[in-house]
Amino acid sequence: MAFTRVLGLAITVLCTGCAAMPLTSKPKVYEGVYFYNFENAKFQPTGSDEWWCINQGMRRAELDDGWGTSHVVIEGIAGPKGHYGGLGGCDRVFALNRLIKVSDMRVTRP
Repeated sequence: MAFTRVLGLAITVLCTGCAAMPLTSKPKVYEGVYFYNFENAKFQPTGSDEWWCINQGMRRAELDDGWGTSHVVIEGIAGPKGHYGGLGGCDRVFALNRLIKVSDMRVTRP
């Protein structure tokens, strides 16, 4: 009986995160600044103070220098608010569907 309770609790805890991003979320188009360097790839929507981690599909928005910014228009789904990425530096994780437009690519080293 105790094993059944522990198993039920474990399943509940593990599945709690499954509801974080509704399966019915539809991709939306966002515009803003994309920042990248050797350890980060983040997007800040225009008019927002949030940073969203992006893990794929942004190579066309990056210069070969490996450190910079670009103005981008992207389509995808923004995940729930939280603390993501290295040291919790992102407010959300963004699931990219497509990179629509890239402009104003700049090298920005500190």
